[in-house]
Amino acid sequence: REWSNRNLFTCEQLDALLPVFSSEESRIQMLIIAFARTLDWHGFGNVCLLLTQREMKKLRDKLGPVALFDEVSAVQYYELDLSLPEQRFVGQELIHLAMDEPGENFVETQYNGIDLSVPMPWSKLLPNKGLITLYYCRASSTIEHTRKQGCLRSKEYPFATAGVIPEDHKSDYTVWFWKDVYCSGGGQPPGAEWCKGYRLRRIKQKMLIVSDSAEGVFGLLDSDGGGELERTELAAGLFRLGIWLHPKELTTLFSVLDSDGGGTIELHEFQDFWDRNGERPKGWKPNTRCGTASARRLSSVPQSGGRD
Repeated sequence: REWSNRNLFTCEQLDALLPVFSSEESRIQMLIIAFARTLDWHGFGNVCLLLTQREMKKLRDKLGPVALFDEVSAVQYYELDLSLPEQRFVGQELIHLAMDEPGENFVETQYNGIDLSVPMPWSKLLPNKGLITLYYCRASSTIEHTRKQGCLRSKEYPFATAGVIPEDHKSDYTVWFWKDVYCSGGGQPPGAEWCKGYRLRRIKQKMLIVSDSAEGVFGLLDSDGGGELERTELAAGLFRLGIWLHPKELTTLFSVLDSDGGGTIELHEFQDFWDRNGERPKGWKPNTRCGTASARRLSSVPQSGGRD
């Protein structure tokens, strides 16, 4: 802690530091310490995508959803409990962004598990109960604009100077599992192509709660021991393990798992899904920048620059 009080971090350094901490609590504490001391802080939300769902919930409980929300890097999956004022505030901000930004921003929006087109009255006031889930997406032109100037209403963005975000606060950091749809220069994937891969990663994270191996999860799902999973057996098995999937998620998962189109899932197909949604590839390094700061030694980074 004494060392961190005298230095600042970059998102690339946080990416490298996270695997060093093996326990859940230490990983969360490291990010809490780094939260206000990250120079290219508009990439901090992307670093948080490396956490498990349980770790992310604990971090959100500690720092608060409003503090973690960054409209410059708003491209993410959101699961918001509208009965909680801070989460309702984030939802309202997302609606305001979507009203200003071109293209389809709210993708696969659901309210209490039911598909939803956001009603116009919600632009003024969200309901104070219910669970809303959505993928927030942006066009590449919007990503580039917000990276340079903040939101489209740049004059209202409090972290911009004369309508421009300070160079060292910008970030091109992106997580490894976005690498195939990464748009160089913005740190966020454009469009909605990234949603499918991110959905599969979330499903695997839910499976990791019950077993840390593909063979272990497959064995728990294969209730009759036949060595194959049919669609109904997969759905029933996931429900039995406490993993609830929306019908669209189940359809996506089954189509990916049944790679040969045979109508059933075998262990080798399940293992392939597990491996493709696993750890970062060996030797992969994040594509990142934050002005010239990423080339400096931490001890030489000036004390100003992080967010308060």
